[in-house]
Amino acid sequence: MLLCLTQAALAQQKLPVIKATSKRVAINDGGYLDKNAWSLSPKTKLDVFTADRTRKTKWVTFYTDIDSIKVKVKPGTRCNFVVVLNGKDSCFTQIASAIPPDAAVKSNVAMHDTIPFILTSYNAIAVKAIVNGTDTLTIHFDTGSWDFRLTKDAILKKTKLLSNQPGVLAGTTNPDYNNLNKVFKIQMGHLVWNNPEVGVTTLTAHEMDGRFGWNLFEGKCVQIDYDKSIIIIHSKLPNKLKGYAKSKLNFRNSFIIAKGNFEIGKNKYPGNFLMDTGADQAIILDSAWAASRNFAADLKSK
Repeated sequence: MLLCLTQAALAQQKLPVIKATSKRVAINDGGYLDKNAWSLSPKTKLDVFTADRTRKTKWVTFYTDIDSIKVKVKPGTRCNFVVVLNGKDSCFTQIASAIPPDAAVKSNVAMHDTIPFILTSYNAIAVKAIVNGTDTLTIHFDTGSWDFRLTKDAILKKTKLLSNQPGVLAGTTNPDYNNLNKVFKIQMGHLVWNNPEVGVTTLTAHEMDGRFGWNLFEGKCVQIDYDKSIIIIHSKLPNKLKGYAKSKLNFRNSFIIAKGNFEIGKNKYPGNFLMDTGADQAIILDSAWAASRNFAADLKSK
């Protein structure tokens, strides 16, 4: 019923249509081409591709094996279209900006909210989250992630998101994680997200039920106070901050990137570093990057 209503609503918009005979789709996002970026999913009600974070207007192009569509993306835009797979399956697709319009994030009132956390033995910033007012999960703050992501195990064992599938509860059928009950609210501390974007994942920090990303705090400043075990969300950059240094950040595929150097003797090894609070180690090197620079050969063991 919901699928029919969704398709009918989108059809009324006279959506652009492109064709495909393969599920594989390449995407050029603002000049970055990924030949294996997307897989068409006819069973998904509306498959959303979130374009890389930028406040500049750019073009995003979807390439199927036989067709393509080019969409202009700027903050706050969403463009719907249909990919017809093998002449019969309609894949309703959306290209969405990663960030809201500027007007949606500006505020003249300074506000400060806090979210308590526990730092686990694996260095995960673990937060209690209440889903739909009833289900309590432990999820971690991951700056290398997006929105909310819940594990299949947590969804099955700790939530009511599969209560619409009686066979799963009876143990007679396997869960369909593409057909969950709607998540209409998630609360962490005193902060509430209504109708949040929630995905399913198999990747989290150790012992976590899921993760949440930095984009939930778009337009705000996030301060992690490890001494007091609180995440402080500021509506504006606080004045008179002490003990901090500014560093320029870049974004690639909407991940936070900082440029840096390793110095070994007289040699310098420049690289891009992903800021990832979801990792349990201080620094993890990309093996291909290290090999291309003969990096490991210069290390001395102790």
